[in-house]
Amino acid sequence: MLIVCPSCASEYMIDPGRLGAEGRTVRCASCKSTWFVTPEVEETSASEPQAFFTWLAKSQTEKIIEPYRQALAKQTSAAGTKKP
Repeated sequence: MLIVCPSCASEYMIDPGRLGAEGRTVRCASCKSTWFVTPEVEETSASEPQAFFTWLAKSQTEKIIEPYRQALAKQTSAAGTKKP
């Protein structure tokens, strides 16, 4: 079973049997975030995979864009402090 950290998007393959019937809290080895994982259900709705991929795209986009935002903020603040 594939699980994905909701904080940093690290992926882990785990044995679903280790979750138990009710699920369990797991911790990301990369960022140390914890979240609750439940065993996979046999039947899933069609919107669940779409929701996952939408979330994944947003989280990856933010990771890519954030350094550029920070650089732009530095340039903007530096430009604003210069005197002609």
